[in-house]
Amino acid sequence: MQVDKHIRKSVVFLQYLHKDSGETRLAGTAFLVTYPAQGLGDRTAAVPPKFASLEAKRAFRPGYLVTAGHVIRGIHEFSHNRKVIIRANNLGWKGMTSQEVPTSEWESLFPVDGPLDPDLVAKDVAVLRFSGGIQNMVQKSDLDLFDVPMEAGAFRDRRTETRMGVADDVLIVGLFSQHRGEEQNIPIVRTGTMAAMSEELIRTEVGVMDGYLIEAHSLGGLSGSPAFFHLHGFRQMSSHGIKEYPQPELYLLGLIGGHWDLTPDWTDREKWEKTHSGMSIVVPVETIVEALEMPSVKEQRDREKAGLKQG
Repeated sequence: MQVDKHIRKSVVFLQYLHKDSGETRLAGTAFLVTYPAQGLGDRTAAVPPKFASLEAKRAFRPGYLVTAGHVIRGIHEFSHNRKVIIRANNLGWKGMTSQEVPTSEWESLFPVDGPLDPDLVAKDVAVLRFSGGIQNMVQKSDLDLFDVPMEAGAFRDRRTETRMGVADDVLIVGLFSQHRGEEQNIPIVRTGTMAAMSEELIRTEVGVMDGYLIEAHSLGGLSGSPAFFHLHGFRQMSSHGIKEYPQPELYLLGLIGGHWDLTPDWTDREKWEKTHSGMSIVVPVETIVEALEMPSVKEQRDREKAGLKQG
């Protein structure tokens, strides 16, 4: 099974300086998406995403980094300066570039501070506009970074047409904290299967969530990672019989929002050791779109588009 090699170039790693030790610590993964200036509307692609460098975009297509909201919340709480360190690879295997961005510059559907109510609906998505200092980071350093076009998400029509369901294959791309890379980021590609569709809200410690359950071991570094619906081989379609996929196709399913740890009942409470349940939550692509359509995000997009027209 082979997939587009650029899938690994869609992610960056997120770090922070710990407020007590001053050490640089890993927090999670973010990935780059592009979004039509006028919004999606009904323009969901009928073809799989073509990963491309931001510099290759000719039309105005705003770029955003996307991650899990709880990652930004954790950095806000535990960093000494409330800044996210974005770590990205340079072109030509020439090391990495890092950029600090205040947590306040991220637009989040998830509360960045304050108490969490486990009975309320939690939308675990945060986005950062690729502009200002972050845009300079791209232009000056020639980052080896490719985007995922939001039109090619695994939206309802595509899920219906492909009859997406339990036991389908899912790919996750992101950080493995035990092997992050010293001279460059080394994103891993992890495989999983759909365990449950988005049929009921999922209860978690931080609130109830809309999402999918996938069977895949999600470690802390994979929080915020993109998850892709993976089509390959032969498939029974809704409208026109069996379709062959001679080349694998990937559609953005959503992002990794977290996982459950199981604690054996038979051990002493003080000696509990967390055991991964094997189930992870994928926040749906529709929630990412909701974050990209927040009034503050949309207003910034409209201002930038108007500025280009005037120029």
